[in-house]
Amino acid sequence: MAGQAGTSLSDFEEHDYSALWRGKRLEDLAQKHVIRSWLPQGESCLEVGGGYGRVTSLLESRFSHVAMLEFAKRNISMAKQRLRRARIMRADAAHIPVRSDSFDCAVMVRVVHLLPEPDVVLREIYRVVRNGGTVIISVPNLQMNKLSWSLKERLMPRGLRNRAQTYGSAEWPYGERPYLLPNRYFVPASFEPRGKKGTGLFDNYVGKMLGRFRPLYLVDVATSPFWLFKFDIFMRFVVHKVA
Repeated sequence: MAGQAGTSLSDFEEHDYSALWRGKRLEDLAQKHVIRSWLPQGESCLEVGGGYGRVTSLLESRFSHVAMLEFAKRNISMAKQRLRRARIMRADAAHIPVRSDSFDCAVMVRVVHLLPEPDVVLREIYRVVRNGGTVIISVPNLQMNKLSWSLKERLMPRGLRNRAQTYGSAEWPYGERPYLLPNRYFVPASFEPRGKKGTGLFDNYVGKMLGRFRPLYLVDVATSPFWLFKFDIFMRFVVHKVA
């Protein structure tokens, strides 16, 4: 995938995305529940920036044809061991190596904040998704993340700060608004908004401690409509193409 401002593709080559998800069972289940509830009827789906195949494995259970785009070699190696039949492609998300109108659905989770030009990647997704197809993306809620960073720096001892919620960055090339109003900044006008939900209630040290209590993820799911107060914002769009 394309890198954040000041980085290059090579910076992601050995990145172990699975390390970020160790112990985050509840957050993983909540995210997959939201994504699953929005997946359309169809035969094919693409995940952009699929990492080690965490979400792609869910897509495999719903679609006959699944493709995963990733750049980091380490992640791709792990994905090959995890996935059963998905087509894994190593490429920059700004240049997806498939024909136009190839997929009924595209999913991009926790990738947008790493892109220096998200509008370019979204245009590529528009190209490869069929007319009437579904696009699901997630973005970090910058306001909630900034609040979390501020509170833990003021109230928590330095040694405990890494146990608080830390997802998301304090800076982003497009400023603050895109996290709440992405349609105006990098989502094509041809993407019709169809839903917005939030997760992240257990994406922290408490969530890791309570991970063995599996049903708790449903609390995050039940409160997902209150996306403004969650750390992850998920959005669903329907693509409209001009004939």
